[in-house]
Amino acid sequence: MNAQRIREFINTLFISRLTLQLREDLAELRADRDYFKGRAERLELMLLEAQRPVRFNTAPPGTPLVGRKSWSQIQAEAYQKIAEEEKAEKEKKNGVHKQA
Repeated sequence: MNAQRIREFINTLFISRLTLQLREDLAELRADRDYFKGRAERLELMLLEAQRPVRFNTAPPGTPLVGRKSWSQIQAEAYQKIAEEEKAEKEKKNGVHKQA
């Protein structure tokens, strides 16, 4: 709080056009600093991401699936289930016709 009072006192003593211009310049420089600091941080993040090796999330064949399934996996399972049901129905019909 004391520093703020001293700053206010000095500002009231030396109010001039030069002081006002310096304050405006300082505010502009701070805004530019913040802008370029943000740009530099985004550039660093982009460079870090580019250096990371690419990893594919595919499992080797024959490994059990863990977690969520993709839409293609759900469709493949559905087609396989339908094919098994049709095969079972054909076997039932063929078995019934052979006995008769």
